[in-house]
Formats: sequence, structure tokens, C-alpha cells
Amino acid sequence: MKRPLWSLLRDWQFNLALCAGPLVWAVLAFVIDHGDGPAASWPAPLLLFQVVLLYPVLEEFAFRGTVQSFLLNYSAGAANRFGITIANVVTSVLFAAAHLLYQPALWALATFFPSLIFGYFRERYDQVLPGLLLHSWYNLGFLFFVM
Repeated sequence: MKRPLWSLLRDWQFNLALCAGPLVWAVLAFVIDHGDGPAASWPAPLLLFQVVLLYPVLEEFAFRGTVQSFLLNYSAGAANRFGITIANVVTSVLFAAAHLLYQPALWALATFFPSLIFGYFRERYDQVLPGLLLHSWYNLGFLFFVM
């Protein structure tokens, strides 16, 4: 059963996904060598707009809104294991592959796992907005704490 959007903030799984972001940022910030440390200044407004708003909107509508929705129309795409559909896995592979165009290979491949989360919530709520919110949140933290 698809859930109504108004129940999003009471959804323990969505809240867990929100909380996972800061945990991953902390681990990445600790593991990545920042040389003299992360920049103390705020990112440029254009970069902030692109990374937190523009790219998540474009990517979510392209991948979850178009590709995943298309694949879910087929019984093979709708088949799932452990709550993850084949449509979500295929979309996440394509999402990670697209990131190879502008990110190092390991960073691009690492986008596969958050993509599965975005896709899971796209299906759970039958709309793109929950994944879009998570995508923007994850990108914001990545921009401030990891880059």
C-alpha cells in the first residue's frame, strides 16, 4: 500500500534515512584526508544551489520519476527482494554510471547505495518527493562536511 505524503515525517524508516546522512558524513569526514582541514568558508551560492537543489531535482525526475517509473510498469521491474525492486536496482546502476561522467569512479559507485534509498522511498510513497528531499539532504551534508 502506498503511503500518503503527509505521513512522511512520522515514518520511522524515512527518519532513519535522514539520520543516516550525518553518520555517513562523519565517517567520510574522518576517513578523507582534507590536507589542512575542510574549508572554513561557506560554499559559493551557485555551487550550493546546484548541489542541493538543481542536481537533485534533475536527477530524481530523470531517474526515479522517469526510468524507475517506466520499469515498474513491467512485472520483471516490479519484482522485489527484501523490499528492493529490480526497477530500483537497474535505476540505481544507471544513476551510479551517470555519476562516472563527473566524479571519480569510487565516488560514482558509492552513489549506488543512496540511490537505492531514494528509489525505495519513491516506491513507498509512489512519488519522487521523498527521495528528492533525502537526495538534497545528503548532498548538503556532503558539500559541507566531506568536500
